[in-house]
Amino acid sequence: MKVYIVQHFTGSYALDEEKKLVAYEHAPKYLDDLVEEALKVEQHEVPASYIRLLEKLKEKGVSKVVVETPEEAKEATARGFEAEVAPSNDVARYFRSRAKEFAIETGFFKEAKEYDEFLHQFMIEMTRRKLRRAAQKRDLLAAQAIRAIDDIDRTTNLFSARLREWYSLHFPELDDLVREHEDYVRIVAELGHRDNITKDVLVKLGFSEEKAEKIAEAAKKSMGADYPE
Repeated sequence: MKVYIVQHFTGSYALDEEKKLVAYEHAPKYLDDLVEEALKVEQHEVPASYIRLLEKLKEKGVSKVVVETPEEAKEATARGFEAEVAPSNDVARYFRSRAKEFAIETGFFKEAKEYDEFLHQFMIEMTRRKLRRAAQKRDLLAAQAIRAIDDIDRTTNLFSARLREWYSLHFPELDDLVREHEDYVRIVAELGHRDNITKDVLVKLGFSEEKAEKIAEAAKKSMGADYPE
């Protein structure tokens, strides 16, 4: 039996030639551990979840594995598998296009929102640690990183300001009621038309009942222009 092994930040996954999941081994669901594991993989080390998966596949009678790196092939061969290296093969691309579904299906995450939020945190922490390590080697990189972060902040503020200008045509009162850019963007992105802005949905988005009531009342009485949903 031949399987394809794909690495993901949530762990190692084995799929058959029909792209069906055969076995998997999750990585620890701790941000620090996941980031360190991912950084090791970038340094051409194999993750611990991969070793555990090979052991599980051996018990299932799998004899051949298709992997994406020579390091993975070497590790598999040492454990008695016939190994083939095929970077970005069809099965690997299929898995990555549906990685969120696999992560939820196997129980690493409960829902898509949790996956998205965790991935966002993971990518930020990965970037931070890469920058930190690079900065230890060259002070210039640290200075460039700081400037880049400043640029991101300025760009974020600019985009937020433009969003407020545009949405204020429809719901001008919201600009004064919600000063935090992140909260403002969440309301616009999640609810859109001011008719959808009610106390109940705002509370579900994380606003206090008092704040939600003020915003909802303002939405009902808004003097802003209408637009089709």
